[in-house]
Amino acid sequence: MPQISKTAISSATTSKQETLSKKKTNLTIKERFQKKHGLYEDKNHFMIFIATPLFDENNADLWAAILPGISDMGFQIVVRGNASEKHKDIVVAFAEDHAALCAIIEEEEYLSAYEAADVLLTFSQDKDSILEVRHALEKGVIPIVAHDFPLEILENYNPNLENGNSFMYYKQTPWAIFATIIRAYENYRFPYDWRNLSKAAIKSIKSA
Repeated sequence: MPQISKTAISSATTSKQETLSKKKTNLTIKERFQKKHGLYEDKNHFMIFIATPLFDENNADLWAAILPGISDMGFQIVVRGNASEKHKDIVVAFAEDHAALCAIIEEEEYLSAYEAADVLLTFSQDKDSILEVRHALEKGVIPIVAHDFPLEILENYNPNLENGNSFMYYKQTPWAIFATIIRAYENYRFPYDWRNLSKAAIKSIKSA
């Protein structure tokens, strides 16, 4: 019976190790972000970014109210470290209990989250939030906003007509916001449609 030489085995093992090593280092932008911030590494994992600082005047209480739903769904969430003491305690406690799902990023690096996130969630309508939404659109990150958000180029996504560049909630309540997140996620599950939505978002801000 022909024998497999030790040289052949060694060569095959080396080749396999090199392939595995290449796979580990060939990470997407999203996976590199996840790795840096201790999140579960998966380019297909739905990621929500809250760029608005968590203060009461920004309706931050709504964020705390939807946390249980976000964790139950297993969505990843990225939050800026700029927050009131009350909300910072909530963020830290949640991140400690859900280390693979929640990342708190410092002010000097929060812009990097736009490169990795799938959606931007905002509860506020101030000037800073408008800038955040515009920046999200530029990066192809889809905003989740109130229906009366003061940015005229936003259009609620219609999957039947395949038009729109955002997902809008019509009541400022945790249930309405969470339902809109789920609606976004249901569309995210179809990669081809999501890529087109992302392209539409970029096109809408460039032509504005």
